[in-house]
Amino acid sequence: MNTRNGTGYKRIIIKKQTQEIKNSGNPAAFNYARYCAFQQIFYQAYLKKTDWILLRENNGNQFKTAVFATQKFVVAVLNKYINGNDEAALAKALLIGYKIDLDKDLVQAYSNVGVVHLIAISGMHLALIYALLIWLISKIPYLKKSKIAGVAVILLCLWFFSLVTGASGSVLRSAVMFTFIAAGNAFNKKASIYNSLSASAFVLLCYDPFMLWDVGFQLSYLAVLGIVVAHKYIYNWFYFRTKILREPWKLISISLAAQLFTLPVCIYYFHQFPLLFLLSNIIAIPLSTIILWACIAIVILSPISFAALYLGKLAWAAIWLLNHFIVLIDSIPFSLWSGLSLPKSATMVLYLIFILFSFAFIRKNKTAFKFALVFVLIFTGMSVYKNFQLMSQKKMIVYNIPLNKAVDFIVRNKYCFIADPALSENSLLFDYNIKPARIFFMASSESALPGVLAKKNNFYQFYNSRILMIDTALNRFSVRTKVAVDYIIFSKNSLVNVADIASVFNCKKYIFDGSNSSWKIEQWKKECEELHLQFHSVPEQGAFVINL
Repeated sequence: MNTRNGTGYKRIIIKKQTQEIKNSGNPAAFNYARYCAFQQIFYQAYLKKTDWILLRENNGNQFKTAVFATQKFVVAVLNKYINGNDEAALAKALLIGYKIDLDKDLVQAYSNVGVVHLIAISGMHLALIYALLIWLISKIPYLKKSKIAGVAVILLCLWFFSLVTGASGSVLRSAVMFTFIAAGNAFNKKASIYNSLSASAFVLLCYDPFMLWDVGFQLSYLAVLGIVVAHKYIYNWFYFRTKILREPWKLISISLAAQLFTLPVCIYYFHQFPLLFLLSNIIAIPLSTIILWACIAIVILSPISFAALYLGKLAWAAIWLLNHFIVLIDSIPFSLWSGLSLPKSATMVLYLIFILFSFAFIRKNKTAFKFALVFVLIFTGMSVYKNFQLMSQKKMIVYNIPLNKAVDFIVRNKYCFIADPALSENSLLFDYNIKPARIFFMASSESALPGVLAKKNNFYQFYNSRILMIDTALNRFSVRTKVAVDYIIFSKNSLVNVADIASVFNCKKYIFDGSNSSWKIEQWKKECEELHLQFHSVPEQGAFVINL
């Protein structure tokens, strides 16, 4: 097996059986299996230190080794000259997309205020570096005279930077676009920005068709398309005579245009919308530009210690200011509109509305305006129908969370959560497994559900369904007639046999949740098969969902 480290690719030998990557099966959960398949990864294994051996030979090619060595060098330089863990971590993320050391709460704050694109290497970074390279070449006599040599240097630097940063979809899109632009300038050919955008997408999708499903790829092209289509018209809404007002308004109009075209996709994937994105972008983009150029200067001037040291202090101050500004904006009440749910069909209709309204206002087309109003009615009807379904919603969900018991009872937009106490404190597990389902089912309010959910010992009465939850050993007792229950949920490797339970309870279906070990579930499954009982293994079949 090949693996990557800081100096290239290494080979390891493992002595453990690999398993096919599967999804959790929780409602509305991230499709991790498909994501891995698009990265050409299909199997996984949990390895301890004794389960693998690193081979000594290095089979990585020299170019890849140089890329990884450059990344390692940049990380070391920024760690040396920028003080503070958070400040150094953000500098590495801004410059080369190195996110390992980033604080999760800080990243969430950047996402909440709508500037997470600053720490995900994007087209903005390449545009700034492209502008810097153009300026540097204009100062070097030989490169200034020879267009071919100048373009070669620009493309070499841009593509090497793209590879060092990890070659994400947004970076590759920008690299290909700037390749076309630079090549066109070399031959005095200026193509339409729409042609460059389309050609870059075509080239990248020919190289890797799975990029089409990459969220960064989608957002990158939509943002650029929004800027190209709508920026000029939004900018012309107001005219300011002074440059002090014109430049901020230019930045605001760019942010509005990009946000307009990415809004439906952002809601579809991330279920939230930052209400103060304009305020945060006005301050964050200029500061991040200063930080990026300062970090580049630190790396270039790292052999001159005193220069790199003072630049490091400048970068630290700018990053400290940026981080505190973002945290301040994030702390403002109602700065984030969260819990939004938008299905694929509604996302497509919303894009049709944006396209038709844009065409109607730009081209002064009445027909497009009328069609836009029709789709607004369709979108409204879809929202009304979804809310109508919500009024009759009644369901129970047994989630698939390894080593954890988690059950949701949902009535309309209210839920009652039965789970291990530690699960609510683990934000990563909660956000990955529970939160998407609640957003999808629009369950936004916690409640004891009086009148519809009753509990006595381990028994739950949910409307007409009776549920027994077993997570410990039960005392043996005999009954003349079996007790009727609809579902029995086994948790925490409870010390019970299915045969003993079946002798007391007349149950429709046995459910084994994710808190049980695989060997224990296999034991219970065999007992159920021998007794011809229906069962559902949550770790194997995904979350168990019943609609009442």
